[in-house]
Amino acid sequence: MKTYEVLEKALALIEDEKNWAQGNWGLHGGPSCAVGAIARTLGHGTIIEAGKTAAAGALEAVAPDAPEGWDDGEGGRVEFFNDKRSHAEVVALFQTAIRNEKAGAGATVQLPPDEAVVAEVIGFGADRG
Repeated sequence: MKTYEVLEKALALIEDEKNWAQGNWGLHGGPSCAVGAIARTLGHGTIIEAGKTAAAGALEAVAPDAPEGWDDGEGGRVEFFNDKRSHAEVVALFQTAIRNEKAGAGATVQLPPDEAVVAEVIGFGADRG
């Protein structure tokens, strides 16, 4: 599965806010955080495994900097972002990473007008990373 496909499937798990969580990985069902959704998509049993994937790396590439100790190369920056930001911002983070991964893979990229506005407002886009 391509990285953008993993991100799309993980996003589908948490796109409805009732299926998204802060401070809970949701590895075994129920609401999930961003990294937990990646773990569930890939069938990983731990967050550390999921945090080391290309999908988590794609999210980290567009996530704003996290405080020292959270930027661990194992999804920490994404965990921090997930737990400190709104659901809409987490969805926008996924959409930005998906767009960047599709562009890098030569896939067709469609940018909904509202996504461009959200990405601009919260300060991330293709120029990060």
